[in-house]
Amino acid sequence: MKLALFERKVAEWAHNHAEELGLLRKVVTAEYIWNPGGFVNQSYKITDGKRWRHIKLARKENVPALKQWMQVNSLLMSDFKAPTLICEIKEELVPGYPYGLVFEYFEGKPLSGNDQVTESVLHKLQQLHSSSKMKEHLTRMEPITYADAFTKEYITRFQADLSIIESEKDLLSFVDEETLHFFHQEVDDLQERVCEDEAFRGLASDVVHNDMNWHNVLVDDAGGYRIIDWDDLTSSGDAAMDYSVFLWPFYQTAGWDFWREKVEGLAGEEILDRMHYYFKAKLLDEVIDVLADYIEAEELPEIKNFTQEKAMMTHLEALTKYKALYNGK
Repeated sequence: MKLALFERKVAEWAHNHAEELGLLRKVVTAEYIWNPGGFVNQSYKITDGKRWRHIKLARKENVPALKQWMQVNSLLMSDFKAPTLICEIKEELVPGYPYGLVFEYFEGKPLSGNDQVTESVLHKLQQLHSSSKMKEHLTRMEPITYADAFTKEYITRFQADLSIIESEKDLLSFVDEETLHFFHQEVDDLQERVCEDEAFRGLASDVVHNDMNWHNVLVDDAGGYRIIDWDDLTSSGDAAMDYSVFLWPFYQTAGWDFWREKVEGLAGEEILDRMHYYFKAKLLDEVIDVLADYIEAEELPEIKNFTQEKAMMTHLEALTKYKALYNGK
């Protein structure tokens, strides 16, 4: 990947569309934004020196999801703290990324231990999960169970990641064959347990964000916030997914009981049974998915070393924690 070239192409496009973007034409620059969640999409920050905009570009297979976000963004902005959408990009600025959206740039940092914001986001999620207005606007899916939703969000991704890892395992000198076998066993066992658990037999009809990591909640100095990255939004999901990912930093800490009671008050006791498996999957995701990112970074020389060092560190720390918590069970 030639990031410097892509930054120039994005900057040229922004210069040519400066009026629509609310920017001055004189000098427009673009800067690639590294995404801790992987390389599925690309993001850039553009500026004329006074105003900033955020560009999100999607690969061909992810264009429908980004278009869905565009279609419901007015409701997301008014009710669920989404960023302000400015316009669409209907041309291929970067090879392999034929569509994009431009947003006002929100000057904030990823959420980090702000209890007031955390509680506010929990209430927003509860409203989202049961939003009839949102369901009316989202693409209708065939009915699926909670087990199906879990499989779609985690098991399918694990299997795809393991396929990549197996094919490029020579790049992963810190992962041996025994550990790879362990990964396969854990994924198979997790899928089997979820499919057998009665808590997962109900219909998955919650409206969910599906990627509620703290880096997708940006908080400014005044305590205002925005929830970003709505391209995994679905009306056939499990609220346990959002709650588990969002509250993951508190799990297995002294503060967990407080937040567990908050979730129980908002969503009921049954969701906690499913969250147990979602927490396990979240940690396993940190073990496995970052290895696929490590491999993909081979194609990104400008950020290869940084990405691979971070991926290896995350993997090793998560694997140690996973074995300590679950011991393969």
